[in-house]
Amino acid sequence: MWLRAAEAQEVEVATVVIGPGQEYEDPYGDWARLSEISDAGALLVRPDGFIAFRHPAAAPETAGELLADALRRILGHA
Repeated sequence: MWLRAAEAQEVEVATVVIGPGQEYEDPYGDWARLSEISDAGALLVRPDGFIAFRHPAAAPETAGELLADALRRILGHA
């Protein structure tokens, strides 16, 4: 859901998906516990390492608008 939302903004966003069956699995749940980001959440990190957007979980129908709003604010289009 987050990947489709990023593509819709026509902004190149490098993605890493963490969770069961993904490139990075987090079998013990350490990432989810420490980051407080669920499988339905997202973390947007700028190239300088600054966390620009953090959402612990989102319903599929709201993820696109959440990310679009964050990108508009980050890019100064709001």
